[in-house]
Amino acid sequence: MFETKIQDLLKEHVEEIMVVTDKNGGIVWVNDWFTKLTKYTFDEVKGKKPGSFLQGEETSKATVKKMRDAIQEGRGFNVNIVNYSKEKRKYWLNISCSPIYNEKNEIENFLAIERDITSEYDQNQNKLNKLIEEQQKLSAEKSELIQLMYVLAHDLKAPLNNIEGLVNISNIENIELKNMLSFEITRSKELINKILSNDSRSSAKISLKAVNFRIYNVINNLVEINKNACIDTKLKVSINCPEDLTMHTDQILFTQIIENLFINAIKYSRPSTEIIFNVSENDETICLEISNETDMLEAWQLDNMFKPFQNFSLQITEQSSGIGSYIVKKYLTLIGGKIKAYKIDDRVYFQIYISN
Repeated sequence: MFETKIQDLLKEHVEEIMVVTDKNGGIVWVNDWFTKLTKYTFDEVKGKKPGSFLQGEETSKATVKKMRDAIQEGRGFNVNIVNYSKEKRKYWLNISCSPIYNEKNEIENFLAIERDITSEYDQNQNKLNKLIEEQQKLSAEKSELIQLMYVLAHDLKAPLNNIEGLVNISNIENIELKNMLSFEITRSKELINKILSNDSRSSAKISLKAVNFRIYNVINNLVEINKNACIDTKLKVSINCPEDLTMHTDQILFTQIIENLFINAIKYSRPSTEIIFNVSENDETICLEISNETDMLEAWQLDNMFKPFQNFSLQITEQSSGIGSYIVKKYLTLIGGKIKAYKIDDRVYFQIYISN
């Protein structure tokens, strides 16, 4: 009989709800905590199945089926479920139900030990609601930021067009300098057009245009453009790259990647040292390595190098957004590339890999 087991369990579960049913699920016994929570007396529920009067609109049908199947198959179960009191007050309940066997090892009853978890659920729900609100706020801020990006990109076109016009009408005798200015203006305009060409204003996507180009020319142009910055800190730049090595990808994004890595190398390099470019191709994959000597970057900092707004410069007066390395990682992902960074002694190495 279940009475003996109930007496033992009452000692262990003093303040928990207990319900005993027959093997078919009809109630044969409840404790006082059941009445306190549900407002139903034993006489009102005797012989009834709990679900017939405790379940309601928000009770999960899947959970009900799980309990019903377990009872029919003679198995125990543990579920969380929404129930309703006699006064139609909704509450959350954890139910742990086990079969009770007689001397012949036959199922005679089911014992459910239940716990009111409404306060716990409400706390979790409040946390979830706060997370949802924060996510919605972040989404709105992201949308506003993307819209601002488009406005700024659009407004940059006018001054670039003005600069291009001034370059064209000016009497610049240095043809190489004039060509470099024209190239940089064209590159900036194409980068802006990549942003503005995106049809969806809800996501910051950039269109890609793959072309064939010589890697050496890209690196050499960037070195020439930043020559004065290297002279100021007595930096030597070496380019170890076959001049006829070409690759097929988006040239504008590739140039931005190399430029950001090179500018960081100039910014973080120890004066009077050497920045080295090593470029090779293996199994149709371009490997481009740029390395420099530095006192500013430690090996542990390299793990965070490609997160936004990471500025490791020790020069307090230097203006740095900390966004360059983040752009490198983003653009590389767009063109199917990868990057890794490591430090040996005082030299930092950045290696990028792009399928060619």
